[in-house]
Amino acid sequence: MDLPHLNPAVIAAAAELAGQFARRDPFRHVVIDDFFAADFLSRLLADFPAFERGDARNEAGELGGKSVVERIRNLGDAYAQLDELIQSPAFLGLISAITGIPDLLYDPHYFGGGTHENRAGQELDPHVDFNRHPLTGTHRRLNLIVYLNRQWQDSWGGSLELHSDPRSGDNRIRQVTPLLNRAVIFENHRVQLAWLCAYPATAGRHQPALDRALFLHRAAPGRGTGRSALDDLRRPSAAATSGGRP
Repeated sequence: MDLPHLNPAVIAAAAELAGQFARRDPFRHVVIDDFFAADFLSRLLADFPAFERGDARNEAGELGGKSVVERIRNLGDAYAQLDELIQSPAFLGLISAITGIPDLLYDPHYFGGGTHENRAGQELDPHVDFNRHPLTGTHRRLNLIVYLNRQWQDSWGGSLELHSDPRSGDNRIRQVTPLLNRAVIFENHRVQLAWLCAYPATAGRHQPALDRALFLHRAAPGRGTGRSALDDLRRPSAAATSGGRP
């Protein structure tokens, strides 16, 4: 399998990663450390866009706390090569092997994807993502996040949270610290509207470092439920949480 920009250990561990993805704890996902090859990671870090370059303006034209660049090919050679990587049959085949989902598709629009950068205090409550692409109508099956934070401490907050069901008294939460070159793949299936997730929250963090990530979606043939807006839920109390932090 010709994937020179990925860590070869990830490719070699595909079967083991598939077993982790299938555990459904709290739903189907896998955390993969050291995802990119070291030299390619360095190039992505060097070319990561400045916060002001992304779409970070609110309706009043004011600069908000989150910046997104969807057209990653315009960010330089490293990101053009990343774009070529994730649309390649070899990469899509690897992700299919890990997740068990065949016929995955590349989204040239990066709708909701691309580079994401959150400033301190930015957060998002538990929610269900849209699962029908608003432009193509294809079924959004997977989310892939790769963190590009040069440093991180748990005390800053900002962890990804995967919820079994925030409405339930026995809600199980898996917390994932956004460490450098850590990838997270999780399912976004039309029959899993009760399986919920919360994206990185940086409330309470007072450090100059910013939360940076690549956020990539994978689609598959077929139609979603028509759910195209986030179903936001109130963040559950800490007392309701259980599960580990990798």
